[in-house]
Amino acid sequence: MIPPVVLSPESHHAVLDMCAAPGSKTSQLLEIISNIPQGETEPTGYVVANDSDAKRAYMLVHQLRRLNSPATFVTAKDAQFWPMLLRGKNIKDEERAQEGIFDRVLCDVPCTGDGTARKNPGIWKHWTASAGHSIHPLQLSIALNGARLTKVGGYMCYSTCSMNPIENEAVVAEILRTTDGSLKLVDRRPDMPGIVARPGWSNWKVLGESLSKKQLRNKAKKNSAKMKKRRKDWEDRQKLENGEKNDQMELDENGVAEQVEEENGEKNDDLQENVTDVEDECESEQQSWDEEVLVQRAVDQGLVEYKTFDDVPKDSTHHIRKSCFPPTPEEAAEFKFERCLRVLPHDLDTGGFFVALFKKVCPLSNRARRKAEELAESVSKRMDTPTNEAIKNDDSENVSDDGVTVGMELEDIARDTEVGKKQSLKKRDSCDIDKAESFVAVDEDVLPPLIDFYGFTDQFAKGQFMARAGGQSKLLYFITKSVKQNLIDRGIQDRIHVINSGLRAFERRNKDDCLVNYRPCQESIHFVGPHMTKRKFIVSSEDFKRCLKYGAIPCDSFSEPLCSQMKALSLGAFVVALVGYEDDITKKMYLVMWKCRGDNINCLVNKLDMVAFHNKLDVLAEKECGGSNDSLARGAVATIREKCSIQ
Repeated sequence: MIPPVVLSPESHHAVLDMCAAPGSKTSQLLEIISNIPQGETEPTGYVVANDSDAKRAYMLVHQLRRLNSPATFVTAKDAQFWPMLLRGKNIKDEERAQEGIFDRVLCDVPCTGDGTARKNPGIWKHWTASAGHSIHPLQLSIALNGARLTKVGGYMCYSTCSMNPIENEAVVAEILRTTDGSLKLVDRRPDMPGIVARPGWSNWKVLGESLSKKQLRNKAKKNSAKMKKRRKDWEDRQKLENGEKNDQMELDENGVAEQVEEENGEKNDDLQENVTDVEDECESEQQSWDEEVLVQRAVDQGLVEYKTFDDVPKDSTHHIRKSCFPPTPEEAAEFKFERCLRVLPHDLDTGGFFVALFKKVCPLSNRARRKAEELAESVSKRMDTPTNEAIKNDDSENVSDDGVTVGMELEDIARDTEVGKKQSLKKRDSCDIDKAESFVAVDEDVLPPLIDFYGFTDQFAKGQFMARAGGQSKLLYFITKSVKQNLIDRGIQDRIHVINSGLRAFERRNKDDCLVNYRPCQESIHFVGPHMTKRKFIVSSEDFKRCLKYGAIPCDSFSEPLCSQMKALSLGAFVVALVGYEDDITKKMYLVMWKCRGDNINCLVNKLDMVAFHNKLDVLAEKECGGSNDSLARGAVATIREKCSIQ
């Protein structure tokens, strides 16, 4: 997608995705961050994926697990209140001067989603002008907090899948106005030659609704052709009952037939006139794009235009804010809205996106930080105390199309999109934290037997293995050095609900005959295996392929001396690495095996991973024989089909 490309992170960067679920953009960011620099044994950067809803955050973990990267840190927190970490006695002055801790921040905020109308046309059925006004403060609050969390010299990307300027340029203008020179818009078009994007707007109209949604529905029903016909029939019946037409009616059958035929002819003429009027109206709407005609069409649909904030009725000022209005000509020239990207669906055959990239050139002022906090508190109070008239009168509808909620007030939008929990501000921080899921240091008596049993070297990162506080060390997780130092050691778990981080490294197996109770996990063995000096075998491709079988595998099926070495092993886990790739972490050519009783072994790899390993081996074999890229691709597809058919 376009926002991660515009943000353009590098592998050593700290990245925050404030509204990450369901995870497509986060996956793009993680693919870049997961690249291991030359000379390193793990990723040096990390991605913090946040979502306000814990259930959606757990779905996010499932999505990101496909990339098999330890450089992730998944949290569940209202994006408006994601905390600052550069506070406390142990923070250096140069770190505090940077204000934030993230090199890149993605604010892909909740929106009305009208940019997705191409794949979801039904969204227009429920579109209202009030939806953009309702969600505008929430979008602004998230973006301002994102600006605080960005390092000086770092970049923040604000994006929506809406084309509404109230959700886009109005938010950008208020961000620049509030930060007072701390943020500058950056144009990424020169670095993206294939992009087709329109410039941002510097002027737009602010429309409100003169009638409620329920009143508009009733008005449309009254003026429909069906209701007009019913009213006419009722009027005719009333005239007949009052005797006004008795003198005109003939008693013979021919007269009655003539009258019925005459009435039917009049109805058909009226119907034809209505059809002609509708056709003429549609034709005029399609051909005329004159501003006055468009404004009149908006008025006919129940909308009203406000030229300035002073024109907004007092009972609507909480809904239509001053920040929704266009900037002054002086501000527009200073802000440079043309650097924003408006990606229309028909330009690139994609969905609609609005993207604005900010560079943080200096820390935010105290006034800007105070205003951001006040805005977040006011938005939170509105969500906690639903009082607007639309909810009381049941004038808004809860309609969710493709994960986007439209036509609702801010309380309902927040509940179904990004902020979904009805909590008071005082309880918000404490309710979000689940201490049982926090990562803690492994017990002192756990690692020494593992180090001795598997023969880990001195370079083995002992301090980067952690366990869940409530899990009784059933699973040990491998946490990257950057995540541990920059997040966990700074006390983030005391201020936020941590969902997941790192990769599962060791799993406890209570076997009485085993010398240790833990075995390595396949998903992180490429980080653990290079440090092992015991119970690790470097094998040929033929023996490696023999390991990729289900059930018990006889040791006699392997070549010597591997067969004898396997038989000599005690009960427990061991590791097999492909020769030539034992030190290559990126290729991940490691297998976790299990020595059974007797002379059999088991492969502790799931079926999908086995298919992937077979595919890798075939591609590597063809590559060694000098196969072309096309033949390699065909061989990979054939291998996948063959293995899947076998299963």
